[in-house]
Amino acid sequence: MEGQIYGGIPAFMGGLHLKNLNLTIPIMKQPMEQALQVAREHLKEIRTVTEWAERMGYERPKKFSRTFRSYYGERPLKILNTMKCIKAIELLTATDKTVYEIGWCELGIGDEKPFHQYLTYHTEYSPSEIRDMKNGKVNKLVEKLGSKIRE
Repeated sequence: MEGQIYGGIPAFMGGLHLKNLNLTIPIMKQPMEQALQVAREHLKEIRTVTEWAERMGYERPKKFSRTFRSYYGERPLKILNTMKCIKAIELLTATDKTVYEIGWCELGIGDEKPFHQYLTYHTEYSPSEIRDMKNGKVNKLVEKLGSKIRE
């Protein structure tokens, strides 16, 4: 039975169609209040706004972006990048993990070079500069980045 419906919701109406099983599982939209929590829980897996929208149950990423922006006052990609930078700073200053482990294994950004470029672009500091920073300067950097995220 091609296009089998599951739970009364056909694939074209917002369900997830599993080709091998010919099932459609409905994906329920999560409230926008949970967007930041969803991103924090899946920071490694979410690399794009499209992936974030899918995790939130939105069929159209543009709709998710508009709703997100009207709710939080910032674009979702900016917030996602900020959250990844804050997590990177926390890991660089609080652990002995290598740049590779943080960039690839923890955040899903990439190995040393892409992670270095990403962090330098978004914070103006390299991973080694962040690791060598004094606590006060690190706190100011995190506060500056965190001020973009209002919950």
